[in-house]
Amino acid sequence: MKKTAITAMILVLTAFVSASASTGTALINPVRLAPTAYHPVITITYKPPAGTAFDTGAVAVQLNHSFYPEPSTVTTSGGQVTAVIMVNGQSPMNVDPSQITIDGFAVTINSISLGAADSLVITYGAGTSGIYGPGQAGEYPFIISEKDSSTVSDFTPLDSQPFIIVTNMTINKTCSSDMIEAGNTVTYYLSYNNYDTGNNMTNVSVTDTMPAGLTFLSSQPTISSYNGNIYTWNVGSVASVGTGGITVTAKAASGIASYGFTSTNNAVISGTSPASGSNGMSVSDTVNVNGAIMNPSITAAPATVVTGDAITVVMNIQNSGNLAATNISPSSPVLSVTGAAVLSSGPVPANISSISPNNAASFTWVYTAASAGTFYFSNHAYVYDNGQPLMTSVVNSNSVAIVEPSPTSTFIPVYTPTMTETPSASETATATSAVSNPTETSTPTPAATIAVRVLLDRNYINTGNGDTVLIRYKAAKDGDCWIDIYNLNGELVKKFPRVSLKAGENSAVWDGSNNNGQKVGQGIYFIVVHQPGGTATSKLVVIK
Repeated sequence: MKKTAITAMILVLTAFVSASASTGTALINPVRLAPTAYHPVITITYKPPAGTAFDTGAVAVQLNHSFYPEPSTVTTSGGQVTAVIMVNGQSPMNVDPSQITIDGFAVTINSISLGAADSLVITYGAGTSGIYGPGQAGEYPFIISEKDSSTVSDFTPLDSQPFIIVTNMTINKTCSSDMIEAGNTVTYYLSYNNYDTGNNMTNVSVTDTMPAGLTFLSSQPTISSYNGNIYTWNVGSVASVGTGGITVTAKAASGIASYGFTSTNNAVISGTSPASGSNGMSVSDTVNVNGAIMNPSITAAPATVVTGDAITVVMNIQNSGNLAATNISPSSPVLSVTGAAVLSSGPVPANISSISPNNAASFTWVYTAASAGTFYFSNHAYVYDNGQPLMTSVVNSNSVAIVEPSPTSTFIPVYTPTMTETPSASETATATSAVSNPTETSTPTPAATIAVRVLLDRNYINTGNGDTVLIRYKAAKDGDCWIDIYNLNGELVKKFPRVSLKAGENSAVWDGSNNNGQKVGQGIYFIVVHQPGGTATSKLVVIK
């Protein structure tokens, strides 16, 4: 819902300050008076800090000295002060006059208790002869302090103090829309008045501060000047009891919600009166905003690879806005610094139709490490925000190091039979060959005979998505078979049961869990198949 708040000059005056304030809050009425104007009463409504009760405390009000007559507890005085407690904000309960003390313009309401939903209303003015305001235009604060006797011994000023603006030059603002979305054109209507019944207002100017995400298109009348997003109209003179207006049209950019789910437009008017001096007032109009807010991130795994190994790059995009983003597609990742990698596949998927608010989606690429070096991937995505094109920020991945294979540091997984497992002659030969000749391979891969082969249906899995890998293998003859899975440090993380199989095609499925049933961490893993005729190994990348 659209909200309009009148403010004095640049300061914002609200009914109650935010509930996050550490002190209570206060509202004053009226918020505006004309110079030397009469008003029956001035009321100040105080509420204790949000969600808390006020136990046998006190509220002190320093009334502004520019208003008269002085406050009094005398019922026949025009400055009479009374107070009531609004129980649950609805039912009035009079405060005993004996609990009201006055010292000059300082008024204290003593020994009051307020529930979390209660408020204290202090009235200044009898309503018969009333209150007169100052003759000079300006802002006139009323200082409110509180003391909760159960927790503090001294009065504490409120975080936000109410004030009355005295002016003959006023301004109001409305917006053509209650909701702004990317691509929308909105119009602000500003109307101003000179309430002085005897004097023209001169040197009148209006400034409008366009909020972030909105682009100024035009105005009527034409602007006199601008500086950044601040636009100025030199109105000149406004006749006594005269009025005028300005129309401002602006367009919402894509990504407008990234500046906030509300958009506040502020305008200020100022002018000079021969009777009351400088007059001015500001106004703000706040409109709700709908839009997509795209937060990309990118990771590359593993962080260290050997040339020829696979690198999996995942770009995740989170929509933290309140409107779905549509037609999302990524740019191609760019490698920076040194080293080289060649794209093997991706992106998967190539395009995502929609990402709803507070949801995310990801794109995946697989690269093959080509030459040694250290680098990172940079990327961004293209989306549509309410049908308007929007490019996300560019993000960088973690660094990736590609190294040349080092035979001296190579680990070769070798199956060591237990007391109940007697290896065949061929198995013993294979294992012995691998141990006695560790430098024959440049990668952590055990030796394999021609009679054994292993194939995977994919070269990486994402355990966070519940991926599994299909392990296919073929033996030339019947016999026992078992599968071991090692991590890059050579540690056995998963052992499949020994089974007796016939010669030919066989398969198994690994879900990325270890022997304890827990998902393994991301990194490189070696799937070693043992069967009659020897062993064979395949490499798999696990990501999350």
